[in-house]
Amino acid sequence: MTPSNPLIFTIITSAYSPFGCEPPLNVPFWPPPIFSHSQRTDNPDVVFRLEQYKWRAVVTEIKRMNKSGRPCLVGTTSVEKSEMLSSLLQAEGIKHQV
Repeated sequence: MTPSNPLIFTIITSAYSPFGCEPPLNVPFWPPPIFSHSQRTDNPDVVFRLEQYKWRAVVTEIKRMNKSGRPCLVGTTSVEKSEMLSSLLQAEGIKHQV
């Protein structure tokens, strides 16, 4: 029995006691794993020399996602950048909302 089992047993027992019934004692219990590896892949960072190159890459990625039918939520740091991105998307013919 692991150290966490007695504590969890008392919690389960106290959860069943208000209902006037006994907890199922014959059911085996295993504590959840403490650490499991993430399935997410860590892609390398991308650095652009100019801001306009970055926005071109953003529009290209949005266009690629749009072709496959996936929705895309893009956040910007200011209203001006949102409007600039909107004009780039309009130039590419991508339907969007600001």
